[in-house]
Parts: sequence; structure tokens; C-alpha cells
Amino acid sequence: MIYGGETSMHSAHRWSRRQWLSAAAAATGAAAVLPGRALAGMGSAAGRAVAGAREAVDAKLKPFPLSGVRLRPGIFLDYLESNQGFLDSLPNDRLLHTFRLTAGIPTSADPLGGWEHPRGELRGHFAGGHVLSA
Repeated sequence: MIYGGETSMHSAHRWSRRQWLSAAAAATGAAAVLPGRALAGMGSAAGRAVAGAREAVDAKLKPFPLSGVRLRPGIFLDYLESNQGFLDSLPNDRLLHTFRLTAGIPTSADPLGGWEHPRGELRGHFAGGHVLSA
């Protein structure tokens, strides 16, 4: 790489933004996926730091049942109730339209449209995912 007419000594080691972002994403993914001890085994200071942090977090985290979560009055409860109200307003026949067609069961219901349109590539995503998990 040439700066002001001269060749830089560090040009062979200079990364583009794309290369840097790719390496940063890979390192972040590795830190999230690999156990801390595996990273520490690499001998790097970063690996040892991740291992220590992971052990500290593992000691403090404990699983709990979803039934142990309660939303108090506020914006999140408002959004939850709004979402539940909208989902409850959708007729079951319309939600099941695409499933019935796929199963070969006749249906006279109007499809919901959008992602749930019978020719849509993501049909079943809303009714099968969002509605069932709400």
C-alpha cells in the first residue's frame, strides 16, 4: 500500500474493514461457543480472561421455570397484553387455512395473507411459531 508516494512497512499487515469485522465476528462466535477451558488452552491472554469470566458466570447462573417470571405493570406488560389481544382476535379457521391445505383438508376460510399466504415461502411461520409460542 502506498501512502504519499512511499511504501508503508506495515502495509502487508494492514486489514481492510471487512477483514477486521470478519475476524472480530469469528472471535466473538468462538468465545460464545467454545468452553472457556478450550480457549484458555490456546495460551492467549484473551482465552484466559474468557475462561475466568465464564467460570464466574457459570457459578452465579441457575435455571428457573418460565412460570417464575412475572411482568409488572409497565411497557412490557402493555405490549404483551396488546399482542395477546391481537392474536386472540384472529379466527382459528384463518390461522389454520394453510395447514389444512397442506394436509389436503378442504377449507373455506380466507387465508391471512402476508407470510401466511398459501403461496408464501414462510407460510406457517406466524401461525405455527408466533401464535403457538405466545
